[in-house]
Amino acid sequence: MDYFDKIYKEASGVDIREQKRIWDERGRGYYGEYRVMQELYQNLPGQCKILMNLNVPIGDGKITEIDLLLIHETGIFVFEIKHYKGTIYGSNNGKVWTQYFRTSKNHTFNNPVLQNDYHIKALQYYLPNAPFHSVIVFTHGECDLRITNNDPSLQICSLHSLLSSLSTKMNELPIQYSPHDIENIFSSLLPFSPMKEEVSIAEKPPLPLHEFIEVMNRDLVAERQELQDNYNNKAKQLELRKKKIYLNSIVISIICGILSILFCLYQAQECDEKISTAQLEVEKMAQNFKHVNELNDGNIEFIAGMILLDNLVLSQSPDIVDAVDFSCDLVANSNDYGIRLTENTKYIVMTKDGKIAEYDMFDSLNKYSSLYKVGKSTFPIFNIKKQFYNIDVQDISYIKLTKISLWRKNINSNKDLITDLELELYSTQ
Repeated sequence: MDYFDKIYKEASGVDIREQKRIWDERGRGYYGEYRVMQELYQNLPGQCKILMNLNVPIGDGKITEIDLLLIHETGIFVFEIKHYKGTIYGSNNGKVWTQYFRTSKNHTFNNPVLQNDYHIKALQYYLPNAPFHSVIVFTHGECDLRITNNDPSLQICSLHSLLSSLSTKMNELPIQYSPHDIENIFSSLLPFSPMKEEVSIAEKPPLPLHEFIEVMNRDLVAERQELQDNYNNKAKQLELRKKKIYLNSIVISIICGILSILFCLYQAQECDEKISTAQLEVEKMAQNFKHVNELNDGNIEFIAGMILLDNLVLSQSPDIVDAVDFSCDLVANSNDYGIRLTENTKYIVMTKDGKIAEYDMFDSLNKYSSLYKVGKSTFPIFNIKKQFYNIDVQDISYIKLTKISLWRKNINSNKDLITDLELELYSTQ
């Protein structure tokens, strides 16, 4: 058995070689824990010890399981480890996070920060005065973190940045525990762990170079094979998408050519510009899908009370294939407040299968102006219109405006009171 495989089995009671052979969801979770332990065991400075897979009682015969606990001279670091790939969206205080894939269905999961807070509360019963630190680690090589974190005491990071993140944190903290203190805490929590022998980072023997290279090479071969498989699948999907976009482009070009012949000479220039814009939008759509965590963020209900919608039209375009025409009037409903469209104002369109696309309100044909605002005292009604490309009208489930601002009458109407607000325009729910 390899050196680190043996250490991990002693610390966690899990045979990582067997888990790699099975490679189910639980096995991938164990592999993530194994990688974190390996990183800490080789590189972390300072006096410390680790415990893994602790089952801590929380009353009524229940327990909570903690992936990894690091008892360090600067405090106690509680780890929640996820071996997820894809783009991860969320915030440190949100209830759920989302795992987003460009080519498959999104997946939501409970916020691991709140999960780890629960683990820390369980440990505080046994160590009420201990300085605890929460660490959330994502270990998959194809994981892109897009997490909003406004808690400076919380660390959310990937495996490759774990050591630098921990080292920076520990350098800022005072020394809390002597080696004797660390041993006492370790002994008090050891009964909750499957560990049969101590695993101390500070006292570990050096790993022979040839064994270390062999372990690293095996992991790299496995990861390289996984990356190759993912690359092959994505290449096939991109080839199919390329053919579809190419066919759509041909159809649109033919239709636009026929229409340009029928149009009068004075409309030819405008027609060419619209065709060019439509073509750019179709090509952009292939790269413009991205995740939005919640539909009702950005104070939609707050703005909805000030702006009413009238003369809403949502229909399939008679001129362009796979395009939808949208228009409506924004009507001011407040005597004192109004909204202003900004250079960054966008349409967010969600389809029934959960995909989300963004469209800029202002472009080369529709130039932005600071006069684009709605308020009873100035511009009580404002008409907006847009074409959404590469989509059918029956597939649309939700439309909203983002990046709009709030202003108030008699207080410099060009100065925004609140920015980054949103307004719901259409919903099938």
